[in-house]
Amino acid sequence: MQTFEVQGYWDNVTQVWWAESDDVIGLVAESRSHDALIIELRQLLPELLTFLDRSNQYFAAYMKN
Repeated sequence: MQTFEVQGYWDNVTQVWWAESDDVIGLVAESRSHDALIIELRQLLPELLTFLDRSNQYFAAYMKN
């Protein structure tokens, strides 16, 4: 199983959560709530990994904030 670290941040100015990852090139996402960001990441990660040809049947991602 592959594991990817995703960093999550709260931006007080724009009032959004945003995330990025050094482990997954090109991953950047934002949302108004932490829960919505997690949902967005669950959709984006498999698509982005497939595009990067790093898809695997199993992967785990955890958010560090």
